[in-house]
Amino acid sequence: AAGMPTTMHSDAPLAPPSPLTAASVHMTRATRQGGVSTPSEKLTPQQALRAVTLDAAWSLGLEDEIGSLEVGKRADFTVLDQNPFDRPAQDWDDIPVWGVVLDGHIHPIEE
Repeated sequence: AAGMPTTMHSDAPLAPPSPLTAASVHMTRATRQGGVSTPSEKLTPQQALRAVTLDAAWSLGLEDEIGSLEVGKRADFTVLDQNPFDRPAQDWDDIPVWGVVLDGHIHPIEE
């Protein structure tokens, strides 16, 4: 139903636990066999990003603490090296993670 929170989950270790991979699959609906499963259920990039952030927090009952950048919420989030909205949906799982911010402290990933 329109407006209903959407979350994504992994069957790890059988499926990759990457939120960007899950978002990519839900936007493209691409199958491993090269087809497209129920294209009418494709998410927009905005819906996919919300599903792995605020709606995921909602599913845990933590939407007042995490899931979006707002005053009073925990400052824990992933920093991507590229803007996903500038990339095609099928390439979201290739976006490198630059680092993380944990409790307001910046932690770049060093290679």
